[in-house]
Amino acid sequence: MTAWQQAISSWRPPRALHRQCLCVLALGLSLHWVQAQAHLMPPQRGTLNFVNGGVYVVLSLPVSAFPYASDGLAHGMSQAAYARHLPRLTADVQAQVQLWDDEGPLLLEGTFLNFSPPDEDPAGPATQLVVLGRFQLRHPQDAYNGQLRYRVTLYGDQPDEQRIVVTATRADPVTGEKQRQLLVFGPEDPEHLLFPSAMAVLRDDMRLGATHILSGADHLLFLLAVLAGLTSWRLVLMTLTAFTAGHAATLSLSLLGGVQGPSAVVEPCIALTLVGVVLHDGWTARNGRSMSTPMRLWLVFGCALVHGLGLAGALEARGLDRQHLWQSLLGFNLGIELVQLAIGVAFLGLMRGLRLGFPPGVEMRVRQGLSVVALCGGLLWLVQRLSV
Repeated sequence: MTAWQQAISSWRPPRALHRQCLCVLALGLSLHWVQAQAHLMPPQRGTLNFVNGGVYVVLSLPVSAFPYASDGLAHGMSQAAYARHLPRLTADVQAQVQLWDDEGPLLLEGTFLNFSPPDEDPAGPATQLVVLGRFQLRHPQDAYNGQLRYRVTLYGDQPDEQRIVVTATRADPVTGEKQRQLLVFGPEDPEHLLFPSAMAVLRDDMRLGATHILSGADHLLFLLAVLAGLTSWRLVLMTLTAFTAGHAATLSLSLLGGVQGPSAVVEPCIALTLVGVVLHDGWTARNGRSMSTPMRLWLVFGCALVHGLGLAGALEARGLDRQHLWQSLLGFNLGIELVQLAIGVAFLGLMRGLRLGFPPGVEMRVRQGLSVVALCGGLLWLVQRLSV
């Protein structure tokens, strides 16, 4: 061996150079992984992984959520625009992708945005940005106390960009088994509790059930159409209970047993139940007939079976915590029932006030007016939903 060969074989790099080489290698591997994630992560999908007191984020966001970076493109972001607006893009992501604990929001650290053009056009505009980062928990036990909230408020301008689905994963502290939670974000539901307790699920889904009935015009109008033909407190209570039992049955079968109906069929059928109830009540009144209480309850129960399929879609779209599925179902149905009872009490109170404070016949005209409104609404929805 020559002296030159001996010198080369005996040379050892300084410790600082070791560290530099390792850093370069780690950076290269991380960039390769990020590029792979950009293509593997579907649009509007993401993950949250709890590891050693930190929460690691991967999130694919539509670039139309950042209109200032479009540079006049109809849909997409050029690489030049991405480079020019990168500081503002990063700041917007950190401000609108947040993890909250009891003390306030946590900063998304090490935020990295990946520009991901289509595979077939590497030089073309990108429609998605993949976000990577990490939240450092102030209190590591927060990963298990059900108090963390994840908030995402970046949505695109297209209908299919108004929904972001995130899978949260953590290890059970005792068994080490992975626990997962599906989170569905949208403009009307931008924040979710991570791995909540059973009572928190019950409470949140009671609120969701109440909100859904109050914001669902077809369900609300069906309820008023049914109430328009009732005069006694006892019959109102029994009818509302039958309605709740009916939609609870199909809601449970849908979420637990996989029994589902396509939206293109379910939605027109919901409108049809509204039209059918109004026409039936009008026909019996015009012919001087009356329906027995058991028959009316079975009619309402049957209509509610159809409504339950629509409610199942709303609950499923929100994202279900499968570890607390029964609490979710119970809370959702309780929220619906409480709102229905409140509407029933208010309706009968109003009718009683009309009966006592106005000339005879006013109450009946109000009831008939509600039926006409319900019929018109049902026919309009039926035509719209059949024409889609």
